[in-house]
Amino acid sequence: MIELISLVYALVILILTKKDIRYGIGGYIFLCIFPNIQGREIFGITGFNAMNIIFLGVVLKYYLPRFSGRIKIKSDKLPLIEFILILLLLQITFMLRYLDEYYLLGNIRSMVVTFVELIVKPIEYYLILYFLYKSINSIKEIKIFLLILISAGVVGVIVLFWQVTITKISYSEIFWNNFAGHKNTWGVKVALLDIITLVTFLLTKNKKWKIFALISFVLGLGVLIFSLSRTAWVAFAVGTIFIMYKSNLKKALLFIPLVFIVISSTPLADKIIERMGRENAEANTSQLNKITAGRVEKKWLPQIEAIEENPLFGGGTVGLLGHSGYLAVWNQIGLLGLLITSYIFIKMYFDLNKIHQATRDKSEFVRIITLTGLTLLLMVPIINITCSVVFFRLNDAPSLLMIGFFYISGIKIKNIYLNEYLKKINFNYNVKQEELQVVK
Repeated sequence: MIELISLVYALVILILTKKDIRYGIGGYIFLCIFPNIQGREIFGITGFNAMNIIFLGVVLKYYLPRFSGRIKIKSDKLPLIEFILILLLLQITFMLRYLDEYYLLGNIRSMVVTFVELIVKPIEYYLILYFLYKSINSIKEIKIFLLILISAGVVGVIVLFWQVTITKISYSEIFWNNFAGHKNTWGVKVALLDIITLVTFLLTKNKKWKIFALISFVLGLGVLIFSLSRTAWVAFAVGTIFIMYKSNLKKALLFIPLVFIVISSTPLADKIIERMGRENAEANTSQLNKITAGRVEKKWLPQIEAIEENPLFGGGTVGLLGHSGYLAVWNQIGLLGLLITSYIFIKMYFDLNKIHQATRDKSEFVRIITLTGLTLLLMVPIINITCSVVFFRLNDAPSLLMIGFFYISGIKIKNIYLNEYLKKINFNYNVKQEELQVVK
């Protein structure tokens, strides 16, 4: 049944995409936050799913008119694209090292699967952001895409909420979920989503948006708590404190008792006590190892040893993930990759902060976009300590798309206001010239 629904959805979006590419972009975004909502394959054909079908339609809709000359190619490019391309080249190098180390070079199937997972699928997400950046022309359009983005996250949250509260899945199923993946992966996504809905609720004056944001926030909060992801919890707490600090929103303090209410109305406390008891039973391990859930001895130290073998280009056991975004990037694509990755996030933050300061007196929606983007970017370094939000890792792509959406929306808002300002200046200049002509 899910296969048929996915196919119908993809075909409808394709028909609409033929009319306007923004339908295709929106249709893709609606699926990409929790990709398994669509089913991985249609009729058992590998790679044949709604996301890929829609993506192909969007690519054709964007490039065919430009190749044929019907649409002139604009000179504006996606910010920071040069650094993303450098990371792509480093990732390709890592992929070749990975295939060589595991004796997979020459194995066509393994090479194709690895190429798709490490290169192709992450690029899809960035291309969608690129197409979005080139296609949106007004703040109203950004509003529509924000609604789609939140809705995409909420659909996944509803599925997880149903699993946790109605079907009452076990702790092991929460830890690794066939629908959403590892608890830290989907926990981080939900933490980001809850920040988006929290800022929207606090800043919007539109009653419909406020009600939608509040319902989405409460659902997301329940799922976030049940994720048992300490990384996601800490990141969300840091994000909430930052929102209160940046906007002097004392109303946000009201959400603290709401968290305790949600916890007290669920069997979460029993799960936390059970987990703590299991971890404390490991008496032979260090306190730091307990706090980091075994990452120090089992993940971080082997990763650091691998880095020490080749600190500039990464090295050693290149397949290690390390459960740390910093160590994973350094080990896989070297010190240069780590520096570029850090620079991109820092640059995005300062770019958005400038826009946030420059548009303080603008509409509430503009403040929602810029403040949310700043908060999400501030959460990244926290997340990357024990989890990851890094470029060119498929599991992190949905989180990066959410962050990227607010960044490019902020850049677009700046361009829109700049264009309006220049038009106004030009209009006033033309009026003065006409007045001078009349006087003469």
